[in-house]
Amino acid sequence: MEQKKNQDGCGKREAGFTLIELIIVIVVIGILAGMSLPMFGDLSKDAKTNAEAYSKAAKGTYDGCVTQLTNAGRTAAEITASCGAAPK
Repeated sequence: MEQKKNQDGCGKREAGFTLIELIIVIVVIGILAGMSLPMFGDLSKDAKTNAEAYSKAAKGTYDGCVTQLTNAGRTAAEITASCGAAPK
């Protein structure tokens, strides 16, 4: 294997990355991060909206369960055993 020779003519082998290569990598990482961060902000808003919708649906289901069992003449203990704890 032939070694590279530097300007002095010595047989030293050069290793590592040049400064321009490192700068290019940093710029590419910065561009990718800049493109992905706004997407994550939208995801958190969507997750909050979905959680609120799920909470409302769970509350409606619980209320329906309690109403049916109350109309059927069940006790509070039986209602809690059947419907579970009230959603928050």
